[in-house]
Amino acid sequence: MDGIPAPIDLGADFVGIGWDGTARALEGPGPPPRIAGITVGTWITDSSAPHGGERHDDGDEVLVLVSGAVTVVMETDAGAETVDVTPGHAVVVPRGVWHRVVVRQRSHIVFLTPGPGFATRPGLSSDATPPPAPLPGAVSHRGLIGWGGTTLSWPVAISPGGRRCAW
Repeated sequence: MDGIPAPIDLGADFVGIGWDGTARALEGPGPPPRIAGITVGTWITDSSAPHGGERHDDGDEVLVLVSGAVTVVMETDAGAETVDVTPGHAVVVPRGVWHRVVVRQRSHIVFLTPGPGFATRPGLSSDATPPPAPLPGAVSHRGLIGWGGTTLSWPVAISPGGRRCAW
């Protein structure tokens, strides 16, 4: 090793852990990069995602709630199942399960997302709430992600010190 790696600001960047176990910084801002491995990042938000659900076919996703209150809705063979998550707790979303996070109050979530495979359903879920006004000093723009010919657009507020998603 060529010295001790510098800390990575998860408010601005991501960490990628390849399937070979090697970790590296992945530059933000923007949506999480899709790598052959695990992407680690944070999501600070007042509102639910603007899509009707997502799934990850390369492995289980882990969502850790640092603060706030969310409900994770998972669609299983038995129907929609909900898990209310409180700060300090994690939920494991099994590989290939359609799910969405419903934000009940401003929340800080750490995610460990497998990749690179990813699918999302277009459209605004009925649980999504309008995005909040940008934070003071933030630069607002619209984020774009495309999957399989579908492009989603959502408002994003970038704080002077990093990434804050308002989606």
